[in-house]
Amino acid sequence: MQQKHSRRNSACYPSLKGKVIFITGGCSGIGAAMIQGFSWQGGRVAFVDIEKSLSEALVTSLSEHVYPPVFIECDIRNIAALQMTIERVGRDLGDVSVLINYVANDTRDNRMAINLRPMFFATQAVIPQMKRLGGGSIINFGSLSARTASIIPTYMTAKAGAHRLPTGLARELGPFNIRVNTLLPGWVMKERQRREHLTLQGEARIDALQSVRVHVQPDDIAGLALFLASDDGALCSSQEFVIDAEWTP
Repeated sequence: MQQKHSRRNSACYPSLKGKVIFITGGCSGIGAAMIQGFSWQGGRVAFVDIEKSLSEALVTSLSEHVYPPVFIECDIRNIAALQMTIERVGRDLGDVSVLINYVANDTRDNRMAINLRPMFFATQAVIPQMKRLGGGSIINFGSLSARTASIIPTYMTAKAGAHRLPTGLARELGPFNIRVNTLLPGWVMKERQRREHLTLQGEARIDALQSVRVHVQPDDIAGLALFLASDDGALCSSQEFVIDAEWTP
């Protein structure tokens, strides 16, 4: 029997108030949950996406926050545009304290262009800003497929690279108080997942493979990202954080 996921009260992180957070992707699902979470904490959130209407609707829904999020239309495959956007955010909102490399895509032509290259070059662009601030937090999104057999090897390879990138970066950037971590979500019940996959067979699969038989929600992933970005996560670096209700394939 699938248990209902009881929602818990969100933690408050005063250290995030006023900090500038840059997120790649975010108009829906986990990205939207992170934007909402950081904005609710009083962060100054800027995010890029190519879905203009959905992104603008999200900004409108959060217009009453102290710092409503800022949406900038940008295709992250255009590295020059991505880096210029990060520089622009630094000028307009202040130096970026938190970078979240969230956006991903598993279609054939985009597996390297979206899943790996922008992660490296976005990090490159924020490092000078974080050094000026005296520290920062970089959170990369990985995939459990990089740890298991996969029918999409190029996507798995890109994500494996994303998993290894923080190891070297954390050692290099640690002296500047910049920490780098990887977040690995399980089967998250985003709108598309509910629409296309949450059938009776999907429920049965969760029951069979998840130790904690709940629906993992976007807010659950956002909650961990908030912790890693805050001062409470200041001693976490070069780590992989799995949040999947213990999925055993």
